[in-house]
Amino acid sequence: MKSAFALAFAVLLLAAPSALAARRLQQIGVELVSAQIAPAQYTVSAFPLYSSIPEFAADQAEFSTFELALNLTGLIDSVSDSDVAVTVFAPTNAAFETFLAAQKLSLEDLLDSDYLMPIIMYHIVPDVLTTNMMYVGEELPTLLANTNLTVAAATPDSNTVYKILSENTDSSAGIITNMNNIVAGMSLVQAVDAVLVPPMSVLQAVVQKADETTAA
Repeated sequence: MKSAFALAFAVLLLAAPSALAARRLQQIGVELVSAQIAPAQYTVSAFPLYSSIPEFAADQAEFSTFELALNLTGLIDSVSDSDVAVTVFAPTNAAFETFLAAQKLSLEDLLDSDYLMPIIMYHIVPDVLTTNMMYVGEELPTLLANTNLTVAAATPDSNTVYKILSENTDSSAGIITNMNNIVAGMSLVQAVDAVLVPPMSVLQAVVQKADETTAA
């Protein structure tokens, strides 16, 4: 499932403005210091400080399916550099299980699907965003070209900080309380309780472009 796009993504991520990343991380540092006086839903998580996204994924068994997807698509290489500055909305294993059951798919079906790459790309935002930097109605561009996520208010009593909406109106995910703002090098991980799925038209267009690139 590794795609020729993976190298291009790596170049894109490493080209992210270092000044912006530094400013984001400075604010994260302030949050770490002031966590005791900040609202609970906005504090940085109690997770260890990881040096990279792959280190986080390998250390946390609850995200083993997401780690496997990153590896199979080759995106693990794109986010392995500690200087990469992105926000990753990482679905838990339970989120993948719910998604697979709803779609009547096995894990093997998903991992072998041409749609895996664009779906995982849709969970990566090329900017570093803590939850207190987000606001309701904010649009978040993703690695999936011209396809955004939108920040919405959390569902009451859902144990989430914010809801993240897909451009596909049937798809949304909550940022899980106490599993948010996980530092991974210059990046952040926001754990989510569902798999975000872009519109089918976008998935089909990406797969077609990948096929044309491979055939060229």
